[in-house]
Amino acid sequence: MQQIVPVIHPIKVVDKVHCIPVQQHIYKWENEEEVGCANVSSKSSSSKPKKRSANASRARKKR
Repeated sequence: MQQIVPVIHPIKVVDKVHCIPVQQHIYKWENEEEVGCANVSSKSSSSKPKKRSANASRARKKR
């Protein structure tokens, strides 16, 4: 005679997440201001006051 014997098979379901690397571009802004000046020697820079033209002095008198 046959006897039925219950056999339990465990089943494990794994919900697995696969991570895929994705590039995220991050930019850092930096503002810089440059001022270019001509290299002037001390001989060319005069400390004497410049003479005004005759037209400029007449225009001041009219005001």
